[in-house]
Amino acid sequence: MSKLFTSLFVLFFVGFGVGFLGYGIYQLDQASRTTQWPAVRGEVLECKLRSHTNDHKETWACYVKYAYDIDGQFYEGDRIAYGYNGTNNKSMHSNLQRKLSRSRYVRVYFDPQNPGESTLATGIHRSAYLPVIFGGAWLAFCGGIFALVFMGSSLKNLPQRLAQLNHRSLTPAG
Repeated sequence: MSKLFTSLFVLFFVGFGVGFLGYGIYQLDQASRTTQWPAVRGEVLECKLRSHTNDHKETWACYVKYAYDIDGQFYEGDRIAYGYNGTNNKSMHSNLQRKLSRSRYVRVYFDPQNPGESTLATGIHRSAYLPVIFGGAWLAFCGGIFALVFMGSSLKNLPQRLAQLNHRSLTPAG
């Protein structure tokens, strides 16, 4: 396998890790900014529990759609929180769905610079850290592969180089 192909292959995977890490950092930044957002009253338009099956594993998530008004301009949103994702914990998502379904009105936090951006919960939630953790772990893995591929030839010659150094150190300076 040529070094060029290997380099491109590693760069592709590093790019994937950087993208995931960047997305995670963006999510954390957005989540932290929500604590400063103003709130308005919103109306729940739709709320249901959704399931998704993939590789024989079922995940659940609460889906909510809400409407809110800012200075006569109407907006719709569906974000519960930055980083909120489905999991296999059906009861947690079911409880959230039940609470939101019983509420006709909800408190909606919106970005004053972009009122179409909204969320029902502010701050950083545990699941918002997952892309950062995954991206970091992926980059560490790629770094290990990179080291094995590109430093492998250097490591093969290491015993020979050490022997040369030992031989030089044992030979008196002339």
